[in-house]
Amino acid sequence: MSKPSGAILRIFPNRGWSAIPEPEETLVSVDKTVRAMKERALVQSREAGDVRESFATVGDLIAIGSIDASGKTLEARVKDIEDRLAAAGIP
Repeated sequence: MSKPSGAILRIFPNRGWSAIPEPEETLVSVDKTVRAMKERALVQSREAGDVRESFATVGDLIAIGSIDASGKTLEARVKDIEDRLAAAGIP
């Protein structure tokens, strides 16, 4: 895996994750790869590093009300409520 380039880099110009080295058949190489994967996992799960490099989980999006457990977005949920109110004759 290498640093993003081309179209991806133009879309996400500040994504600066270092490459995870390809493991070779040596213990040192495998150790470097595992350490790089652990570091990436800690940053992306917001346990370490820059929070801007972390992932938003579905649970995070549900917690802030952007989506519900069915996967509907806040906009879709509001539309559903508006449709039900209109169907019930409530302006």
